[in-house]
Amino acid sequence: MRADVVQPFVLAAKDVLEAELGGEVGRGSVKVEQGDFTVGEVTAVVGVTGALSGAIMFRMSEATALAIVGQMMGQKFDELDALA
Repeated sequence: MRADVVQPFVLAAKDVLEAELGGEVGRGSVKVEQGDFTVGEVTAVVGVTGALSGAIMFRMSEATALAIVGQMMGQKFDELDALA
């Protein structure tokens, strides 16, 4: 998938996280990968079908995922359990 096609997904994810977390969100680098890859500790996958097909993967550390879910839920989480 081309990087220019991915950019709207990145911006949408950033907008949603900023709205849910009530503050500015930073991000790491954006890159297009094909084939096997090394995943981060937590990866959210968004499938794309239609004129283009593929998957957008948002990777983050477990600490980042715990901080996000803790802020969204209004409580501290020490692990990514069923509620988190």
